[in-house]
Amino acid sequence: MPNKYLSYLFVLLFICALSCTEQKPKQVSSKLSVLATTTVVADLVNQIAADLVDLEIMMGPGSDPHLYVPTSRDYKKIKNASIVVFSGLHLEAKLGDVLKSLSKKKQVIDLSKYIDKKKLIYDELKAPDPHYWFDPELWQVAGEGLKNRLVDNLPKQKAKLNERYDRWLRAMQETVEESKKIISLIPESKRVLVTSHDAFRYYGRAFGLDLLSVLGTSTDAQVSIKKLNQLVSLIKKKEIPSIFLETSVSPYSIKRIQQETGVNIGDELYGDSLGAPGTLASTYVGMLRLNSLSISNGLRGLEKSND
Repeated sequence: MPNKYLSYLFVLLFICALSCTEQKPKQVSSKLSVLATTTVVADLVNQIAADLVDLEIMMGPGSDPHLYVPTSRDYKKIKNASIVVFSGLHLEAKLGDVLKSLSKKKQVIDLSKYIDKKKLIYDELKAPDPHYWFDPELWQVAGEGLKNRLVDNLPKQKAKLNERYDRWLRAMQETVEESKKIISLIPESKRVLVTSHDAFRYYGRAFGLDLLSVLGTSTDAQVSIKKLNQLVSLIKKKEIPSIFLETSVSPYSIKRIQQETGVNIGDELYGDSLGAPGTLASTYVGMLRLNSLSISNGLRGLEKSND
């Protein structure tokens, strides 16, 4: 069956599940209920709205949004939420069509809609790379769009929402400047980042790194032996000191490259998911700082920083 028909079938089944889910009495709450698909999206909502909304998250730390399959619990969360916020550009591969189909029934905020499409990165098939949050300027725009939508829903909280957005923006700008200094410590000839999949191309553009990866923009792909061999040759030729795993992606390909080259494996990077609650990487700002430290240390041949 063609993929597009499978996608349509998935949408129909999902909507049916939403309508057929057993009704339960809702708890009375004066707060706006918001459902975020990923940890990155949830952090953005939390930084801006915090205690002003009841926030739930669909995909917890370590989840791969490219491969995530919704559960019956997710159906209930979507049904009960007043607003659903998602990243878009097919990041949430098995959910994107479903969420778009629900836009007539409830508020669905696609953060990618606020991004200037000319500033996106496209692959060889002209499909947009969905990992745009790794360009802090683009994520700032997405945050402003979300903030304005929340103001529309919570007009009495406008001043507080604006204040929190501004505070988050200042923290992010400070981290960006710090990250640029950290990355500048890497010798120019070593500024090549090798990861599991193309989650870091926006990061590379923003901070001046060349990117090489085993997979494309989605983890839902087959590993090419030819691609692996090409990467092995390039790593040896450029004498790259470290390559990197991602917390939400299988380590198989990177470990295979390590076996072929003898190169070090640096600290795990946070790509499609933030870290567990209470850790430095549990927020976007913390994740950006930690990734920058890990990349800089690894490409300078230093010991791991966050074992």
